Order: sequence, then C-alpha cells, then structure tokens
Amino acid sequence: MPAPIQVPDGPLSAGRVRWYDTERKFGWVRSDDGADYFVHWRCLKRWGVNPGDMLDDARVLFTAQAVPGRSPEVAYLRFAAVEVAHG
Repeated sequence: MPAPIQVPDGPLSAGRVRWYDTERKFGWVRSDDGADYFVHWRCLKRWGVNPGDMLDDARVLFTAQAVPGRSPEVAYLRFAAVEVAHG
C-alpha cells in the first residue's frame, strides 16, 4: 500500500494561473507579489487537480520549491475557495 501523501504545512502563497497548456502539460502561476512559478502536470496529478481546470486567471494557493538551474517550481497547488455573495 502506498504511503499517504502529506499536504505541506505552513503558509501557502496566493496567486493566479497565468496560463496552462494541457497539450504541453505545463504552465505558469503568478503569485500575488508578482513572482512566476513553473507548474507541471505531475504536480497537478499528485494533488488531484484536473489540468483542464487550470484556466487563465483562476485563483490558486500553492507552495513552491527551488530547482537548481531552473525557475522555481510549484510543489503543491489547490484552487482557492470562491466566495459567493448571497442576497
């Protein structure tokens, strides 16, 4: 039986999907402070995120990790909760 996957502890960065190409299986997320992070389909699959839902400008929460010789990469991602106004 595989070991359970641990969701990272600690603060999550907030941001938006800049773009995601489902055919090329990668894209970019921009944090609210303006930094860009690479996101690969393997990360999405690991956390149960459907790549088809990675629409431009979608709000996300994520953690990132440094990757030697490359851009920082998203290590954990989930969509931010959407607030619905009732009235």
